[in-house]
Amino acid sequence: MKNARLAAILNLIPFGYGYLYLGNYWTFGATFLAGICTFLMGFVLGPVAIDWLLMTLFAKCGYTFAIWCPGERPIWSSIIILIVWLVPPIILLLITAKNAFNKAISPNTILDDPAKTQNSTTEEQIEEIAQDKPDDGD
Repeated sequence: MKNARLAAILNLIPFGYGYLYLGNYWTFGATFLAGICTFLMGFVLGPVAIDWLLMTLFAKCGYTFAIWCPGERPIWSSIIILIVWLVPPIILLLITAKNAFNKAISPNTILDDPAKTQNSTTEEQIEEIAQDKPDDGD
């Protein structure tokens, strides 16, 4: 029995270590590759695309916050770039943490319908067994 909370917390660390804890090696590998891709995607979205958008809208000396520009890149633009850089990995972390939690609790749950379980006997089966048994001493 695996701890569902531990699996979810391990998946909040980048690259899906909760799946490794659960023994889902293929899912871990896919999540590891997706984690690398989301960091690269965040790098393209944040420092490249958003920086270009901010430069074209707010830069006073052309299309760049360059060294020769009178002033540095404003701090608010760096904060926006950092936030956009972190959005794709955070989305992946939250989705995989929830999925690892659900995978960890799925073998621990009991089926609601007793007819679906093969080893449990229903009340009708118990009555049939009781009727088939002969009385031995009364």
